[in-house]
Amino acid sequence: MTQTVLTLLPVSALLLISLSHGLGRSASSARGAVMAPQRDRPLITLTPQRIKLQVGSPPRTLTGQASLTLLEAYTDDSLRAIVAVTIDDAERSRLAKIVAVPGGTATTSPPASAIPAMVGRQEVRVRWRRGTSCPDAEIELPALTLTAAGLQFATSPSRFRIEIPLVTIDTLPQLLCSWTRQINARRPRAGVIMAINRLLIPDTQ
Repeated sequence: MTQTVLTLLPVSALLLISLSHGLGRSASSARGAVMAPQRDRPLITLTPQRIKLQVGSPPRTLTGQASLTLLEAYTDDSLRAIVAVTIDDAERSRLAKIVAVPGGTATTSPPASAIPAMVGRQEVRVRWRRGTSCPDAEIELPALTLTAAGLQFATSPSRFRIEIPLVTIDTLPQLLCSWTRQINARRPRAGVIMAINRLLIPDTQ
């Protein structure tokens, strides 16, 4: 299992307003069901970090950037999130030379532009690693299979380490730390989860 380090920035630096793509969702029911999409809501995005990708046959390894956007917290101690994976121009050029992609021939490599910079964007359910706690709390991301430009990109299960200062004035980091502490102590945490969702989903009551 690979590990990715994510630094949780101050909440004020992470509030992105979704005005057009409608990735945000309204609060789920107590059972965790996903409701209809809703626009104009904040998205909390963690700092992009490196992730390993396997593509082609035989598999070739690329290095990409993965960002995790937190959308909603659930009472089963999981989080609904969007993971987005990108690769830079250097990796796109390298991939174009070693993998057959639409537009290329046996003797001519396709241009790097034939490889999309955005490998994929996928909604996932992630969970806290068992026993994790601040200041280095870890979220477990499942293995992913992403498709772009006729190619399949696969990732292995990863651990995202969120560096949260033990002393912070920002509300979301405080609540995330409280959540992990209550999980480890096996205490009720519905109140903390509800408070987190008030930040992630402003219309949550």
